[in-house]
Amino acid sequence: MKNCLCTLCAVIALLVSGTAIAGDPIGRFDTARQTWMVDTGTIQCEFFEGCMFPTGFRKDSSLYPNFSLLDQLTFGKEKFYLKDERWAEVTVRVNTPEIFRIECRGHFGRNGSPRFALCENAEAVYTYVFRRGSGKVEMQSEVAVRKGTPVKYSLFLAGWLGLEFRMLRLSGRSVRPVLGKRFTAADGGSLECPMGTVILPAGSVIAARYMRYDKQGRIYQSAFLESNAGELKAPGKITAAMTLEFR
Repeated sequence: MKNCLCTLCAVIALLVSGTAIAGDPIGRFDTARQTWMVDTGTIQCEFFEGCMFPTGFRKDSSLYPNFSLLDQLTFGKEKFYLKDERWAEVTVRVNTPEIFRIECRGHFGRNGSPRFALCENAEAVYTYVFRRGSGKVEMQSEVAVRKGTPVKYSLFLAGWLGLEFRMLRLSGRSVRPVLGKRFTAADGGSLECPMGTVILPAGSVIAARYMRYDKQGRIYQSAFLESNAGELKAPGKITAAMTLEFR
């Protein structure tokens, strides 16, 4: 009886602390914060209502530099950004102890002068898959453009905020991030940085599309990955995929 009580107390303690155990679904909805909390047992993150991508990535209780998708659409002189969507529809499609799949449906937006606006010409669906015990996040996007073409696009333009680094690891070699300079991973590979690793399919093009520095010359905001950039000349769909791995 004593052993049974000890086991029961241990289980209750785990549940109260919020630590995931093998039988728990990977996703848990926090009603107080209105967020989906994801815990694979290896990494944790959260999805806020209205947002198109996850934030607050953690591993072993260590918070990674802030991750953002700086994806954008350009119609003529007008630019719209995925990060400026505020009312995305967030839907959990699968939530079991082994897999969690969540879908974020919304638009690209413009948060600035002269006013906030959503791009009604295009609808975006971003899907994220997490697996038990894995440090990977499988990401897929589909953007349906109805009118207003031609449109230039950049999808899965992965951004890291708050970093301090001067070198990147690309397919096993060190490269210095320079605006306008491109690197091609002909046979695939990985883009490694302090935050995590982006798994690259063959032919991926890496370029620093957006960089800022502090007064000491250290990079503190950056965005890389140019493979999923191009121009759509007629109404249709744009698709892209990326895997982000935390090591």
